[in-house]
Amino acid sequence: MNLYDSRFRQLLVIKRKAPAFYCLVLVSASFIAAFFTTLSLLHIAVLLLFLLLLLFFLYLFLHLRFFIIIDIVLIGALILSGMLAFNTRYLYPVLDKKIETQKQHHGMILKSPINNKNNISFIVRLIDRKRRMYTPYAVKVFTDELLDDLRCGDIISFSGKIKRPSNARNPGGFMYCDFLWRQGVQYVSYVHAGDIDRVGMVRSNYITRNLIFPFKKHCIKISDRYLGAVHSSLLQGLTVGERGKIPAEIKHIFSDAGIIHVLAVSGLHVGILSFFLFILLRSVHVPFRMALFLTCIALIFYVLLIDLRAPVVRATLIFICIMLGMLSQRRIILLNIIAVSALVILAFRPLDLFDMGFQLSYAATFSIVLFQKKMSDALTGRMQPIRNLRRYIIIPFTVSLSAQLGAAPIVAYYFFRCSVIAPLSNLVIIPLVSLAIPSGFLMVAVHTLHPVVSRICAGTTWFL
Repeated sequence: MNLYDSRFRQLLVIKRKAPAFYCLVLVSASFIAAFFTTLSLLHIAVLLLFLLLLLFFLYLFLHLRFFIIIDIVLIGALILSGMLAFNTRYLYPVLDKKIETQKQHHGMILKSPINNKNNISFIVRLIDRKRRMYTPYAVKVFTDELLDDLRCGDIISFSGKIKRPSNARNPGGFMYCDFLWRQGVQYVSYVHAGDIDRVGMVRSNYITRNLIFPFKKHCIKISDRYLGAVHSSLLQGLTVGERGKIPAEIKHIFSDAGIIHVLAVSGLHVGILSFFLFILLRSVHVPFRMALFLTCIALIFYVLLIDLRAPVVRATLIFICIMLGMLSQRRIILLNIIAVSALVILAFRPLDLFDMGFQLSYAATFSIVLFQKKMSDALTGRMQPIRNLRRYIIIPFTVSLSAQLGAAPIVAYYFFRCSVIAPLSNLVIIPLVSLAIPSGFLMVAVHTLHPVVSRICAGTTWFL
């Protein structure tokens, strides 16, 4: 009985201090239940009525007076969100068979082309030329060569056959069709670069075209100029998210060591960049609030630079929430802030809950928040003479270990493997990456001021 009471009190504490986390658990449970069940709207309505009657019974006989109202609201939201997810989970748009028979297509590029080394890929929103309007269909176009002036917001014409992507032929295989569907893509097309023509552009895309894309291209140009092919490809992957040029051998080495995640721009990179930028602004005597504000602006710019990739958007939301909490001078509860960022994403894109990247990001983040301090205290205890050891060895190791523990079940489920040496590998690689990322951006920044200083930064980056 005492054990039950203590567990119940712990749940009440979590609910009181981190209500967003409590909401996230309920919303996630509703999405999962709706995704894997086939209840009709009538059944859902009956279930909702049953839960309301059950809550009324608990209120009368168990006197749960303090949190009964919020429970009713949360469970109502649970059922309603489940209904929404159920009604939209497998609703593919009605496909037009005429599109699959056409040879000439027009569309607007939604995201900047990605260099995958073996091919170039980008997503195009198809345009109905007769009606002069966008269609609800998107195509992922693969080509053998990238046109230099092709970028996000361009209106293009291309010749080629489009088709539905195929799903896994074997049980348990990768469901490529479902993966593209969650990104809003219904078709794929394989065309030659010579069959693609740029016929116009979207005028409203001024910031991306005249600021974001030129800066990204400038970063790639400077890294290619001062660094070798391999080192330049690694730096581009760490800073601007261009991983297509990284040799396959390097990727295999990183994968075997359990550190492949550092090559994908994610929360780690956002944290490193925001930390160094904030320290830099404070070192030149920028006021605290202004430094936080400028750091938030820089993070938003970085999100646009990385083409609004989901991991970067998630991490940026978390850091902006933390910084807003610091500006308001209120107590920051990380569990609550992280849950708020997840709820914001799920409000706009509910199917992200079933995305591997979303699951890995939040599993690792929640695991760090919940278990890192307990692990660190268990390893060090109250021994004061090893304070520096705790700061530079124990804490980084427990952060890596707790993140790996949270992500390990998901990695094992999707990839059928789990790295044992990852915590030790991260203990070495993360400090190096933490220096290489700001050094790479500093190399680009000082290039216009003094090429000699830029070469010094390039040498430092190459060494790291």
